[in-house]
Amino acid sequence: MSLVARSRHERELRNAYPQMRHASIDRGTGDRYVLTVSVNGYPCREVTVEVNRLSGLANVYADGPTGSPHRYSGRQGRQLCIWYPRDPPEQRWVQDDGLVTLLAMVSLHLFKEAWWREHRTWLGQEAPHDDAPPPAHRARRRARTDPAALSSARPQAEQEERAA
Repeated sequence: MSLVARSRHERELRNAYPQMRHASIDRGTGDRYVLTVSVNGYPCREVTVEVNRLSGLANVYADGPTGSPHRYSGRQGRQLCIWYPRDPPEQRWVQDDGLVTLLAMVSLHLFKEAWWREHRTWLGQEAPHDDAPPPAHRARRRARTDPAALSSARPQAEQEERAA
């Protein structure tokens, strides 16, 4: 992603979330955004988004309850499982969609988690899971030894979150 596009996305994010905090991570190859996201009908959550600038892959973490069938064990269960590696590209969040779009998907995911904790029913489609690290982590590890390995890796979202 170009510096101009990244700046535009960050400006849109700052307009939507004025309290957002930003830091450069991974020796300047990534960005960390920390902000509060509203969850319709439930308490707000502090969310951390980490984006790898080289690959465009994102990892998302949220505070609050961790009981959910759609979380990885990363950071004590705070890592959201939004991406499904086998979704087609048109059903994924991609970096060009922008961070505001990603956070709308995160808010919807957090709503579904809160609903699931109350009703034990997941709203929407589900994909098979295991507790393997999501694609963003695998690609980040490969990037340290093979930057070319990142070129085809992309994060993915559930279908209904993409349509939201």
